Amino acid sequence: MRNLIGLVLLILAPSLSSALVVNETNVADVEARVQVAAMGDIIIHQAQYEKVINETEGFFYLFKRVAPVLLDSQIVYANLEGPTALGVTSDQKFIGDIGFRYDGLVYSGTNFKFNYHPSLITDLQKIGVSVVSTANNHALDRGSIGIDRTIETLVQNSLPFTGTAHTQQPTQPFAITEANGIRIGWLACSEHLNGHSDHKNQVKLCNSQFWNSDFSKLKFENRIDLLIVTPHWGEEYTHEPSANQKQNARRAISNGADAVFGSHPHVVQPWEVVTTSSGRKGFVIYSLGNFVAGQAPLARRTSLVLKLSVVRLKSGEVKISDVNYTPLYRALGTAQVFPLIGEKLNEEQKASVRLLKRLLPENQNN
Repeated sequence: MRNLIGLVLLILAPSLSSALVVNETNVADVEARVQVAAMGDIIIHQAQYEKVINETEGFFYLFKRVAPVLLDSQIVYANLEGPTALGVTSDQKFIGDIGFRYDGLVYSGTNFKFNYHPSLITDLQKIGVSVVSTANNHALDRGSIGIDRTIETLVQNSLPFTGTAHTQQPTQPFAITEANGIRIGWLACSEHLNGHSDHKNQVKLCNSQFWNSDFSKLKFENRIDLLIVTPHWGEEYTHEPSANQKQNARRAISNGADAVFGSHPHVVQPWEVVTTSSGRKGFVIYSLGNFVAGQAPLARRTSLVLKLSVVRLKSGEVKISDVNYTPLYRALGTAQVFPLIGEKLNEEQKASVRLLKRLLPENQNN
């Protein structure tokens, strides 16, 4: 039944989903294939949080309508923007779990101080999320203890993460997910910390040392077939990536990364294929936009499920063959995000689709 639903969705979706070829591949040469889905920022603002407090489904209510779109993907990524620190107050004191509530002190979604009840993690897993980034400008909203408690929740629920480190427990800077024998590595960093002091160096920074890393060596030493870098970068609310973003994306691909999935602007930014001096091709999307958020402008309510097709050839080489997407949308004044599949769209939904088609054109290989 799962595969049947996924097939129906794939039949319905193409009229709204552009395709970008990254590496031309012959079907006869493909030995294994993995589809990776990716969504943008999960940042739950007060109105959404207060809405789900009264729902029996908890946070799952916010994104449950996206679940069918993810059925055909073996690996699902999202950016977890903010702590899930059990019982930690805004002044970084542990007072114990107060239950699934919104009190503005322990669990909050406003005033640049976010903290979500840890049940968010299991609710994300219900739609198939299998890896998250934790490096972002809200990572320290509950201080060092908030990062530790968030990591503890992720580990307890066996959800791989990348971007932050625990103060007491050994933490890998990268995550690895595997499907159909293909090992995909994830490495996150953040340009921004919202002015918070990271005294214990828990958040991986997008600095020159990071961008000059030997990603090829990282892959070799950890038996990673394909590496995806997920920077939290750029300027908020602008669709145009900065020159710095473009330069660092190219540097990452040249140094051995295979793809870059950006976040932080809260709106979608363009995608492109980057070709290195050696002829190797990588994929970049500068910002995935918001997945879950309570912001009002249409551009911040328009996002996507990115779908990346990864293949292992009979030669043993692993590469990205192509990319497409399904548009996501949230109506103003509502909490739920849902896919725009089908032809019966209202004028605002059509505007969302036009925006994505402009930002994510087909077959624009460099």
